[in-house]
Amino acid sequence: MTSQYSKLAMAFFHPSLREDPFNPEDSARYFYLADQYREALDLLVRHVLRRGGLSIIYGDVGLGKSSLMSVLRARVRSNDLFRSYVLGEILDPSQVTDAEFTRQLLLAFDQKPYGSTRSDLSDQFTIFLQRQAREGHVPLLVIDEGQCLSYDGLERLRIFLNYSLEDHRILQIVVFGQLELQEKVAKKRNLASRVRFTMTLEPLRTAAQVGAMIDYRLRTAGLVEGVELFAPGAIDAVFHHSGGVPRHIVNICSLCFDQGPLQGKRQIDEEIVEQVAQRLMQKGALTDGR
Repeated sequence: MTSQYSKLAMAFFHPSLREDPFNPEDSARYFYLADQYREALDLLVRHVLRRGGLSIIYGDVGLGKSSLMSVLRARVRSNDLFRSYVLGEILDPSQVTDAEFTRQLLLAFDQKPYGSTRSDLSDQFTIFLQRQAREGHVPLLVIDEGQCLSYDGLERLRIFLNYSLEDHRILQIVVFGQLELQEKVAKKRNLASRVRFTMTLEPLRTAAQVGAMIDYRLRTAGLVEGVELFAPGAIDAVFHHSGGVPRHIVNICSLCFDQGPLQGKRQIDEEIVEQVAQRLMQKGALTDGR
């Protein structure tokens, strides 16, 4: 919800702004699909529809994995191609035992867990998968923060991926995780061999891409065409200090929007960006140029 202060700040910059364009909360509507993200999403959707089994999207902190997951969720829920898909989500796969992880799997698909042992819970999830297949449904499990998966959890996924129907896997899995997940998967060769699609996200590569991201969020928030709230020098400075990392871009721009009204500036200039960046570097939230 937009606060009263945010509403006043938006009105200060331009009356057409309806929302805070730099709210840090993940949102599919505000996520800018730069070329690499659009490619990742298109390829991911294609592989999920082919029902190959396991897909993994890797990326460092702040590169938009959770946001891309939100976009995928919206695509699955709104696209007729996914009519037969049943979506289950695990946002935090941290667990102590593989039995607890199997319980998470059941809950992700709104199944009430019965029993307490790994064997009982695994049997219940297997029955769920078989029932979905008989009914013509495709269970799609989406996992965020995949780097938190334990080796036991990864082994559970491998086992459930074994269940097939004719020429495709019954369970489709998409995992979004930080780079340390790569090492975990590589150590489990029998799981690594089941990965059908993988992609590693990278920061935005140019100031033009950063400018396009900023503009997209502003227009999504309601800003009319022809109004430029960020000067060209400001965009270059945002690119330099953010290193093209989407989370850093949003954080810098959010603080710039706080400073604009305080300094009586209706357009964000390079000076404001530099001030904000210095403040973030002092707090350790940014390093110079990254």
